[in-house]
Amino acid sequence: MRMNFFRTLAAFFSSLGLPASAIDASGVIAACSEGKEGAVPYRLFTPGALEKPLPLVVCLHGSGGRGADNTTQITDTWWAPNVLVSPEHQAEHPCFVLMPQCGNERRWVDCKWDEGSYEVSKTAETSELASVAALVKALAARPEVDASRVYVTGMSMGGYATWDLLARHSDIFAAAVPICGGGDPSLARRLKDVAVWAFHGADDPVVPVSGSREMVAALKAAGSSVKYTEFPGVKHNSWRPCWKDEKLVAWFFAQRRD
Repeated sequence: MRMNFFRTLAAFFSSLGLPASAIDASGVIAACSEGKEGAVPYRLFTPGALEKPLPLVVCLHGSGGRGADNTTQITDTWWAPNVLVSPEHQAEHPCFVLMPQCGNERRWVDCKWDEGSYEVSKTAETSELASVAALVKALAARPEVDASRVYVTGMSMGGYATWDLLARHSDIFAAAVPICGGGDPSLARRLKDVAVWAFHGADDPVVPVSGSREMVAALKAAGSSVKYTEFPGVKHNSWRPCWKDEKLVAWFFAQRRD
């Protein structure tokens, strides 16, 4: 069934103008989204067991993962993809893992990182993030993907991207884990029905912790059951203690859209 899935997925990519340039032995597809929204390289990890529709997790890297090699978004640092594609986690929580790459000198969200929160109404959606949203929607429509269990996580620049995707495309996602990012608190009502667990280091010198605190406060005021973990003494690399928490993984995969 696995090879049949690869053939089906390759045909699907072709129909969308998304060529599957390589499928390696581990089931990682390297391709480039070249739709009307713009080109974005990405990797898609495909699980070994495909007897039923499985969740899709979108992982949005930080500034260090930028490039055009379709590799640095994976190798830049240890975080969510390392956990999610590991054999032990795939055995317990099999899932597809989508890892797109933002270009050099580009940003997932055109805002100032050192100011925390920003206003979506004054910030146009970037072509890169629009391409990611279109790709996620297309993949979620596949019968192999459980559309009620599409998740997103991002760190630093990707943390901003996670909040931005929720503000503009909240209907896609069942759960989100934004790490050391910021969003638009005025739009909290748009995403109050998405399960969110946010993380930030209390001593972050790059993205002020107010970015997460303000979003969490706004979500709580909107009636959300948002979860928030702030690591005392931790600076910018809060994605490491975040994705070492086994309770996070169990919580993430328990979420489902009605």
